[in-house]
Amino acid sequence: SQWMEVGRLLEGMRKEDLAPDLIIYNTCLSAVAKGRCWEASLALQEQMRQQLVRPDVVSYSAIIEVHEQAHRWEDALALLGSMRNEDVEPDLVCIEACMTACSRASQPWYAKKLLREQGKRIEKLASVFKESPNIR
Repeated sequence: SQWMEVGRLLEGMRKEDLAPDLIIYNTCLSAVAKGRCWEASLALQEQMRQQLVRPDVVSYSAIIEVHEQAHRWEDALALLGSMRNEDVEPDLVCIEACMTACSRASQPWYAKKLLREQGKRIEKLASVFKESPNIR
C-alpha cells in the first residue's frame, strides 16, 4: 500500500541520518491521500510537528482532501481551523474539499458558511483591484 511505501521511505531516511524536509513530507502526504489513508495523513502531520517542519498549504490540502474522501467532515473543518490558527492561508482546494465533505455529510450550513467566507474574500480582493490605478 501507499502508506507502507511512505513508511519505508521515511525509515530509510532515518537510518541514513537524513531529515525529511517539507517537500518530502508533502510528497508522502500526497501518496497517502491517493491511498485514502486519513490516519496516515495525521501520523505524518504529527511527525512533521515533531521534526519542526511547518505544514504549508500543500500539506494541509492533502490532509484535508483525504479526510473529505473518508467522509470525515468534522475533521476536515478542524484542519481548516488549524490552518488559519497557524497563519497558513487556505486555498480553493482546501475550501472546496471542506465544502464537499460537509455537503456529503448533509451539513449544508457549514458548506454555505464556507461559501459566504469565500465570497467575502473575493469581494475584498476585487476592491483592491478596483482601487489600484496600475491594474486595469
